[in-house]
Amino acid sequence: TDELCALNKGKKPVICEADRVEIIKAIRYVDHVVLQKNMDKATMVQAFGANAVFVGSDWRGTPAWDQYEKEFASMGCETVYLSHTEGISSSVLRERLNRK
Repeated sequence: TDELCALNKGKKPVICEADRVEIIKAIRYVDHVVLQKNMDKATMVQAFGANAVFVGSDWRGTPAWDQYEKEFASMGCETVYLSHTEGISSSVLRERLNRK
């Protein structure tokens, strides 16, 4: 959610929550969009019976995601790391938008 982003990063996302939801809904492989209201990922995995969680590869090997991997694995859920695009980040995009 925008609130969770602001709480954890101290700033609002460049693309608002409603627009992000619509973007994700438009992906043909998406059945349902679930807003993350807190950082308790394991509860969500359990509640939805997820068998995989996808996250950017820039999180691989971090203490938080090492712990998530263990928690998810104990519930039969795989952690899949998607390739992170070097040099592209919300901070870089925000800086470029602010220059214009």
